[in-house]
Order: sequence, then C-alpha cells, then structure tokens
Amino acid sequence: MLKRAHLAYLSEALAGAQVRLTSGSPLFHSGEGGGSVSLNTDLSIFPHVLSHREWHFADMERIATALPDHPHHLIDIGANSGLFTRQAVINFDSVTSAVCFEPSPENIGHLKANVAALPASVCGFGLGAEDGVLTFYRDTLNGGNYSFIASAVEGRPFDTIEAPIRRISPELLSELTPEAARGNPIFWKSDTQGMDETLISSLPLDFWDRVNVGMFEAWRIEKP
Repeated sequence: MLKRAHLAYLSEALAGAQVRLTSGSPLFHSGEGGGSVSLNTDLSIFPHVLSHREWHFADMERIATALPDHPHHLIDIGANSGLFTRQAVINFDSVTSAVCFEPSPENIGHLKANVAALPASVCGFGLGAEDGVLTFYRDTLNGGNYSFIASAVEGRPFDTIEAPIRRISPELLSELTPEAARGNPIFWKSDTQGMDETLISSLPLDFWDRVNVGMFEAWRIEKP
C-alpha cells in the first residue's frame, strides 16, 4: 500500500510512466513497443500492473474463451489506457480488430501508445444518447473511475473537464470499423462508470444479433 505522504511525489514525478514487461506477461508482444505499457500513475490501475504485469487477465480469459473460433471485432467503450484491448488482441486469435473509445485526454496518449502496433483504432470521444459536450468527472486517485455521471465520484476526490460525446448508433460503429471487419461478429466491452445501460438500450436488437460475447458494468448509482 502506498502511503499518503507519497501521493505528492507520485503526482509530480510520475504523472506518466512506462511499466516494463516480462515475456510471460499477457500484455507483452514482440512488436515495436511491446515490451512495456504506458500508464497514468494513479493508485489503482498503475500499482496493479506494476505488481502483476497484467490487468485482471484471469477474469478476461474466462470471458474470452466463450468466443467462437473465427474473427471478431472488439468494441471497447471506456478503453482507458487500452489494457483490455491490448490483452484481447495479443492473447486471443479470434480478436482480429478493435476500436477503442476514450474521452479523457490524459488517457488517450497512453491508449494510442499501448495499441499502436496492434490492429486497433482510437476514438478520442465518449458515446451516449446524443452528440455534444458533457462534463466528465475524473477520480484523482482511481484512474479507472472516470465518468459522465457525477454520482460515480460522489465522496471521492475528483476534477472535471468538458469532453466530446457522440450519439451511439449501428451506423457510427460500422463507420469506425475497418472495412474488412464490418461483417465480423462482435466482442462487446463497455465500462463507462454508469453509462452502459444507456449505450446498450440505444442500439437495436438486430445489432445485438451480431454480438457473440459481451461484458458491461451495471452499477447501482444515481443515473439520468
């Protein structure tokens, strides 16, 4: 456990850091930049990756084993620094392309670095019911707790920014999918700290007919 006295040092000296990986890490790949990951130095994601050189891979592996053995397109909404997408593409042959959505500028640089050598694209905006700009709440200790929902950071230290958001639709998701992957079934992952139900219910049932495996966060907090 990091002591409170260390917080100022971490914030000033390690606003961003490279975590070196061993070849046995689920995050390691042999391509350019594959020997390390780029992270914000929060007190949640960063210490876990620093200690374990992975990001909850055992849980992910149990989910991904349900993927049928043919090419899938991963939709990663709330991609953060890209650890989920990176592990999925590296470790599962059936995940052949990915698109990552992340509205926080401080995460986007790390995300782009972490998936640069992989068949994954990065979209620097969030998804929601309408196009626009919304207040984005960022937990200053837990880098995984960023949300467009104020109650997600209730009782926590946080800051805010104004972040772009686009209306989710099958047409937008298709437009952002590589042409060669547009007919592939979908591996869905959303982790938006309170927006997942909105995103899921905004898409028609025929979209979900294409989703072979999906995971999302249902969080009992106050939401619109």
